[in-house]
Amino acid sequence: MNKERNQKKWQPFESLFHQAEVIKELNEKRNFLSKPILSEDEEIEIENNLKEAYRTKNPIILTYYYQGRILKAKGLITFLNPKTSQIFFQNHFSLYFEQILQVSFL
Repeated sequence: MNKERNQKKWQPFESLFHQAEVIKELNEKRNFLSKPILSEDEEIEIENNLKEAYRTKNPIILTYYYQGRILKAKGLITFLNPKTSQIFFQNHFSLYFEQILQVSFL
């Protein structure tokens, strides 16, 4: 009889079809954030800071809300579209005014 019976280590594997995708989706739903509500004063301050950054051509850091996440972007504003409330940046990136939560100057 073989007496060298060592402990066997098992590695997890994908036992169900598309298990990794389902787990990723569940984690995204768990980490989903609702959009913070800004006061009227905060919206006015953001608008004034954006106009100032566009006028002086200063780079800024934006904190914005996108699809349940709060993200940050750094850049230089190249164009403000008042009709669509859209902001265009130097690196071909654009945001809508409603998405912006905070503006910081560099």
